[in-house]
Amino acid sequence: MSSFWSDIASFPSASSPLECMLHPIEDQTVLSVSGPDSHKFMQGQFTCNLTDITSSQYRNGACCNAKGRMVSSFQLHQQGQDQYLMALHASLAQITQEHLKKYMVFFKCKMMTTDYVLAGLSGPQSEQLLSSVLGACPHSDFEQSQIDGGFLVKLPHGAGFQLFLKAEQAKQTIEPLLSKCTLSNNKLWNQNLIHHGIGYITDKTSDEFIPQMINLNQNNGISFNKGCYTGQEIVARMQYLGKLKRHMYRLSIDPSSTVTAGDHAFIEGKNSPVGMVVNATITSEQQYALVVLEDKVLPEISSSKLYLGDNQGIAQELLSLPYDVIDAQPE
Repeated sequence: MSSFWSDIASFPSASSPLECMLHPIEDQTVLSVSGPDSHKFMQGQFTCNLTDITSSQYRNGACCNAKGRMVSSFQLHQQGQDQYLMALHASLAQITQEHLKKYMVFFKCKMMTTDYVLAGLSGPQSEQLLSSVLGACPHSDFEQSQIDGGFLVKLPHGAGFQLFLKAEQAKQTIEPLLSKCTLSNNKLWNQNLIHHGIGYITDKTSDEFIPQMINLNQNNGISFNKGCYTGQEIVARMQYLGKLKRHMYRLSIDPSSTVTAGDHAFIEGKNSPVGMVVNATITSEQQYALVVLEDKVLPEISSSKLYLGDNQGIAQELLSLPYDVIDAQPE
């Protein structure tokens, strides 16, 4: 746990907390992209449409290699004229910067790491708490609200809210929230994302998946009418020609074996992998994972064992997601 959250952990617990949990998010990093060509540069690299991103609307997105495989996935936010913030898994901060600097040299913009503090809020009374304490709360999915010392966004599919706070002002925002809710942890936040079908790339899965494989289109992360970007031809071909045969599904896993991102999935009796783990988290009671699987093996899961990783974690059940996994093909 970071020194910031270690200090926060000593804050007195709420005597009568609302039905709301505040989760430290310590495995994400925020990169800034700024400069007069920042919009133009990112429009030619990212799957999302930069024209959809405003001071009140954010988008998910990904940057891909020439083969259409995701180097990283992220949330992208506008913070001012020619100023943007990318929130992505911390393991991908350097990888993403190294990938993008090859293209950035031709544009008047720069990218650097920031010290934003991130927190998530989940639970039925989250909106009530945020409105009363911060004086603002976004009401629609992908909406973004400015607050003192940062900004606040609403995640899709009922996954809750995410706070972005400047380091020097984070404590004065977090403590009033904690006086009325329960402090959770990063692991339970990731479990919340998995429950709501929000997958994200880490260094273990970089360059492995085409965006639609992790259902990025169901999470408002792909524009099919924005024009060209690196990898766009492959992404569009998979969408319009219906050639994509793998998608991301949610599974419960036997908690006796730990499953991690990048682990391969195998059907009992078959040697070739049929998928790969995108994200996984384990608690004292259960383990859950988002796994990209070949669509054709889904009927076999109920009749055959699906093994995950070197520890042979066994998938127990195929669970629902809050959206249809396979979209109808565009006309």
